Amino acid sequence: MAVSGGFFPTLQTTPELGRLIEPGDDIQNLNVGVISYGLWQRHFGGDPAAVGRSMSIGRQSFVIVGVLRPDFRYPQPEMQGDPDLYGPMPDAASGARSTRDIRAIGRLRPGIAALQAQADLSAIAKDLEARYPADNTHAGLVVEQLADTIVGDTRPVLWLLLGATLCVLLIGCANLANLLLAKGLNRSKEIAIRAALGATRRRLVAQLLTESLLLSFLGGLCALVVSDWIVQAAVAVSGHSLPRANEIHIDARTLAFAVILAAAACLLFSLVPALRLSQGALETTLKQGGRSGAGIKRRVSSILVMAEVTLSMMLLAAAGMFVHGFWNLSHLDPGFDAAEILTAQVSLPLNRYPQEKRVQFFDELYARVGRLQDVRGVGAINILPLSGAHSCDAIRVDAHPVDAGRQPCAETRSVSAGYFQVMGIPLLRGRAFDARDQATSPNVVVVNQAMAQWLWPTEDGLGQTITLVSLGASELPRQVVGIAGNTVHASLTEAAVPQYFIPQHQQPGYQAMTLVVRAAKPSGLTAALRSELSQMDPNVPLYNARTLSELRDASVASPWFRMILFGAFALMALALAVAGVYGVLSYTVSQRRHELGLRLCLGARGSDIAWLLVRQGMTPVAAGIVLGMLGALVSQRSVAGLVYGVGRTDPWTFGAMPLILALASLAAICGPIRRAASCDPSEALRAS
Repeated sequence: MAVSGGFFPTLQTTPELGRLIEPGDDIQNLNVGVISYGLWQRHFGGDPAAVGRSMSIGRQSFVIVGVLRPDFRYPQPEMQGDPDLYGPMPDAASGARSTRDIRAIGRLRPGIAALQAQADLSAIAKDLEARYPADNTHAGLVVEQLADTIVGDTRPVLWLLLGATLCVLLIGCANLANLLLAKGLNRSKEIAIRAALGATRRRLVAQLLTESLLLSFLGGLCALVVSDWIVQAAVAVSGHSLPRANEIHIDARTLAFAVILAAAACLLFSLVPALRLSQGALETTLKQGGRSGAGIKRRVSSILVMAEVTLSMMLLAAAGMFVHGFWNLSHLDPGFDAAEILTAQVSLPLNRYPQEKRVQFFDELYARVGRLQDVRGVGAINILPLSGAHSCDAIRVDAHPVDAGRQPCAETRSVSAGYFQVMGIPLLRGRAFDARDQATSPNVVVVNQAMAQWLWPTEDGLGQTITLVSLGASELPRQVVGIAGNTVHASLTEAAVPQYFIPQHQQPGYQAMTLVVRAAKPSGLTAALRSELSQMDPNVPLYNARTLSELRDASVASPWFRMILFGAFALMALALAVAGVYGVLSYTVSQRRHELGLRLCLGARGSDIAWLLVRQGMTPVAAGIVLGMLGALVSQRSVAGLVYGVGRTDPWTFGAMPLILALASLAAICGPIRRAASCDPSEALRAS
């Protein structure tokens, strides 16, 4: 990565060893370099003597002057990994004024707001537009907070994650309260006897709280065993969708927070049942055999179940929207056939490969790769779809001239002959590039459907001519010989952008190209590609080798991560809610065995008992589902912006998720209902 002398001072970072790139290194064009901590450990074994040594990349030597700290991260989240070597950016690196691939990072002075900085830069942009209209017309400067750029759309996802965590916590607390209510009702006679024997209320409350804390402590131990695995799994599946995900781990702060939260939740939800249980009337409790207040406790339990189901319904609705959005996203047509294609980048050193030698090198490389076993086709492009890079250059439509500086801009691509065939990109009209399109042949271009409709909405784009303004006055008009189908650009959800393709032989200036190789087993082809490239030039590396399917999957890594995460929370909430429904009804059946036995003796059928318990068990569930759907409708605004192609009242989500929750709850109560409906009345009466 080439950086200016003010890069590291602006970020206010310090080196682990030696020094960093300083102001003046770029002006003097010094061949110095700062290496990453990871490279220092991997290739130099952490030897302090690495500072002062030389290293070469593509026969270009750098003197190592410093080592970065292990926690330094390059502030560009879309980059796949951090650079290993930082060198000074040459003072003339900006090249032409039309260059737009240099990123500036600045630190605001104290008391200066971002809006004020934006106003200052907008004034500078207007001045440049007036002085250089050919290159700076409509070219503005946008100020963004670096923290917001790094975090991106992760902030709302993390807030939603916090909300989901709190929902699961509340569901667990409601289950704990139900458990303590049921436990307390069964032990009310025991507590009354303890009180009659002289136990004070304080002593009884302390005993009950100790039992609850012990229960929470055992649950916490189980959680500690699983939590580290959960964190590692979440980081592994997040890929590049979560900024700085590799730094997420369980430390002393998160452990203390979890312990305090668990203890507080336990005390809060167990204190009320303990106080209520310890203040019961001894005489009444002993006379009623410990069944006093059972009706009130059942109503409280039903309310808690309704609350659990409500929260679970909200989480299930959110998870359903994420699942539906991911399904829509994964079934979008990218415009190419990603199956059985290996992609890999090759970059030629500029100091050894002048422009006239680059095409010769790549032609030989294509021929060598094409002769490999199982290879069905070879092509190349300078910017691969979904790679995150772009190159929007001005063009002049010869039939519709406009003033200088106001020409339209379209994405430029340099491709080899065979690229469209290998990628499976359809040619809607005209032809693709072939051996006829050499440097000395008439200049040609292929445009995509979006560009043809944009420039010639009422005409046939085939046969029209355009001129590439960015290549200078010497550029000759190019005839449109083909119109290709649209392919995705930066993301699958982005609308098709105008693109035009130029034969590599007629635009040999690109020293970096991405190979696209169609083969029966593309994943096993990397070693063979490296071997062929090494035979041609051992100092030219092959990098970023991966299948096109992997690249497509990486483009949906963020929504996939959200779907997995919220799906896991929703399933956890569903399991807790269903467990709560089962526990309440199971406890109700055990407490009402005498009543149910009497009903059976008086002529009630098993189906009558079953229907009675179904109504009692499913009433709070139905109420919770209705409340949960209302809550989901209110909160779905926060989720709708993070999913693709899902409306705010998605019928699939709000139709399937309530059904899933209702069926799961009904399945949970089948066991207690079956036992109650098939019990022997005489045994039920004797047991009471």
